[in-house]
Amino acid sequence: MLLQSHGDAIAFLPALPKAWPNGEVRGMRTRGGYEVVMIWGEGRLKEAILTAMQSGACRIRSSYDLIIREEGSQEGLRLEASVKGRAWNVSGGRRYFISPV
Repeated sequence: MLLQSHGDAIAFLPALPKAWPNGEVRGMRTRGGYEVVMIWGEGRLKEAILTAMQSGACRIRSSYDLIIREEGSQEGLRLEASVKGRAWNVSGGRRYFISPV
């Protein structure tokens, strides 16, 4: 309901119940070695913090465009919405702040 890690892609809030329009969850784990914190409101992702346990490509599926900012950086990478997912390279031990555009 809150997080899907299927194949090589991560999806935030893929089946959020209408009864939970607002919330927060911490410490969820995904395939590929990521720890996730998510905050949502009005049934939509507000921010996710993804901690990479290892370096490599990370793929996210989203129905809307996202901005990804690495911890300590002011610049962000824009990922366009994609059912198949869009990937970017992560560094192990780093945190990535993800929010909708």
